[in-house]
Amino acid sequence: MNFGTVMSRGNNAEWRFVYQGDNAPNNRVEFGFNDYVPPVLSYLVNGRVGIGEGNPSAKLHVMGTGKFADTLFGTRAQFTSLTSGANTDSIVTVDGSGNLKRRTLTNIVSEPWYKVGTTSGATNNTDSIYIKGSVGIGTATPQSTLHAQSALLATKTVNADANLLTLSRPTTSGVKWDNIAQFNLGSYSATTANATSRLDLGLNDGGTTATTNVMTWQANGNVGIGTTAPTKALDVNGELRIRTVTAGSIYTDSLLVADATGVVKKAKYITPGVNNLDGAFSAYTIALSDMGGIIIVNSSIDVTITVPTTLPAGFTTQIIQKGTGKVTMINAVGLTLSSANGYKTRVQFSAIGLVMASSTEGYITGDSSNL
Repeated sequence: MNFGTVMSRGNNAEWRFVYQGDNAPNNRVEFGFNDYVPPVLSYLVNGRVGIGEGNPSAKLHVMGTGKFADTLFGTRAQFTSLTSGANTDSIVTVDGSGNLKRRTLTNIVSEPWYKVGTTSGATNNTDSIYIKGSVGIGTATPQSTLHAQSALLATKTVNADANLLTLSRPTTSGVKWDNIAQFNLGSYSATTANATSRLDLGLNDGGTTATTNVMTWQANGNVGIGTTAPTKALDVNGELRIRTVTAGSIYTDSLLVADATGVVKKAKYITPGVNNLDGAFSAYTIALSDMGGIIIVNSSIDVTITVPTTLPAGFTTQIIQKGTGKVTMINAVGLTLSSANGYKTRVQFSAIGLVMASSTEGYITGDSSNL
């Protein structure tokens, strides 16, 4: 079927049926201009459409350049039942003017990450990977090998101590071992459902890559050095050294002492003083507060002073008989008291001393007698 202006070149068009055989799949209807070769449009009996191609080999076969003035997908155009391709195939792209262009897929698939131990790009999400250069997370201008703009979150096995971060500084192979620091996250209590977080720092020491815990932080505020189970705010399992200490006073400052379990406590230094015992009394028991001091007994009757088993080794004190009543030193049950001259003050104004060798052994010195 022809239509257009007769005997005028460039102003007529034609629809034709092209017979290729009975029931041939490439029987087709073509449309073109001016005795066209090839046709502008070609419709095959098998449903294929050619643009600029008389024998299309696909549902839509375009010979030449193409251009889309609007969106390709959505209500404008839709492709279904596409076969899978390969990295060596080409893809169709649309430039800013809507022109269709072809580009080889291998030219645009450039993986920035490499498979560990190779220089091949990582293409699988299970690959172990590395990169040459800096990595920025939340920043386009990383200032170090790994630069995170916000906090990092690391998670691992639940209900078990887990290594969450390992820092390593490689050294010369066969010459010196790597320096390794490892942070483990766990719990300091397995008997509660509440969070009882514990963070351990381990370091390797010697010819090994294995780490040993050197410091522990607990959520309750306890810090352990040499122990992963600190029971106090600072729990040190080992010797303690303080290099610089400001000078203090033994008379006004407190002392740090350790009890039998190693717990450090504060103790007030006992300032030597004078204990005046005045009046008509007959008995007194020496107290720890008498340490290093003087007990002045001013009594008109004889006085008995008991030495208890609560006094520590090294305890000393002086007893002076100021009054007319004599002073007699006796031992408590469980304590041995010894003297070269006796256990009594000899005369008025006599002074005798007490020295404790242990909490159960004491000695009387000075102006004593048994009379």
